Amino acid sequence: MEPLKIINEPTAAAFAFGVNKQFIQESHILVFDLGGGTCDVTILVMKEAEFVVKTSQGNTHLGGEDFNKCLMDYFIEEMKNSLGADHVEEKIKNNERALRKLRTDAERLKKTLTY
Repeated sequence: MEPLKIINEPTAAAFAFGVNKQFIQESHILVFDLGGGTCDVTILVMKEAEFVVKTSQGNTHLGGEDFNKCLMDYFIEEMKNSLGADHVEEKIKNNERALRKLRTDAERLKKTLTY
């Protein structure tokens, strides 16, 4: 088997979604893949059995790990404000155990908010 073209994950997902469907009227479909480290988006136009990829883009700085980091930064800032201590951030970032706990809690919160 010789590959003719490699397509990204959202495009493959859109094709899989529409492979057995007939679209009577033109339909614009947006499919995104939000992974741990990237977000990929594909926009397709589907009509009858025809698929046309209009655009496919990705952002390597927008993914689950980036959300975790934003949550961690937010909680560090909140701790600084509530404790009134500017040294809180430095203490947390220099304490591997505290940093690991904060990272674990941020991941848990993100998953809880996802459902």
